[in-house]
Amino acid sequence: MSGPCLAKRRWRRTQTNHRIYAGDDPVNNSDPSGETSQGGPPAPTPSATSYDYSFDLGLIIDPTTVATFVHEDCANVFPISGCADNFVQGEHMLLQETLLFGAYTQSFPVDVKTVASTYFSFVALPGHPEGQGRRITFSFSQATSCADAYLNVYTSKQGSALTQWFGVRTLDFWIARQTWAEFASNINKLYGWWAEKNYPSPPVLA
Repeated sequence: MSGPCLAKRRWRRTQTNHRIYAGDDPVNNSDPSGETSQGGPPAPTPSATSYDYSFDLGLIIDPTTVATFVHEDCANVFPISGCADNFVQGEHMLLQETLLFGAYTQSFPVDVKTVASTYFSFVALPGHPEGQGRRITFSFSQATSCADAYLNVYTSKQGSALTQWFGVRTLDFWIARQTWAEFASNINKLYGWWAEKNYPSPPVLA
């Protein structure tokens, strides 16, 4: 089921980005819909070396339900291969993405840091291009105005040179934004399939 104000939110998100970031350097973007959201952990303190994106999922579902869906079906819905279904805290995962039309495979080794009812987070391991110790959190929330579900993705500020140098960082964050937009799209496309399979009651993740 599509959210009734998805198109309106997309327009407002674009305007917010242009107002705050000269040159479309999309960092520290918090709650771009302009709405107060519910659920999930609080966003981190803004930093030039971190990013914070939100995506309207176009679905009217509560944060716990969408988080459960992603957790149970991560192998299908996550935009980078290697995410295990029903991952647990402390689990190591070797995420990988094929680039340059199949000519190169980039690895993103991570450790599952937190698994909660409305969010989860990974911490980069040695060999991750954004630097060992960088934390990325995926939280799900629901806008108060029309109940649209949101995917919120944000990182900690520490990282490799890829996240520290302005010109390189701009490209890296742009690629990240496209990747997590694909994640949001996958959730929108696959949620109905998951929900219609008469799954048992969602487990309590935390």
